[in-house]
Amino acid sequence: LAKEFKVRGYPAILMLKKDTRYNYSGPRTKDGIMDFANRVAGPLVRVLSSLQLFQHAMSRHDVMFVYIGATSPLK
Repeated sequence: LAKEFKVRGYPAILMLKKDTRYNYSGPRTKDGIMDFANRVAGPLVRVLSSLQLFQHAMSRHDVMFVYIGATSPLK
């Protein structure tokens, strides 16, 4: 695995998301690693304020739960 992922030093922390690899080079603390994971994963809930953002999200996710409020232009 080290050769496949081109690991050159240890400990190595990688996050794999679909076909993209993210190398972590920040502090080796719980908070540092959790912050990195949250930034790469993205927020679990977010506002999609335009049709373009909604269509982009639809193209990137297999499953989505959508709440549309009373003032949404996406109705």
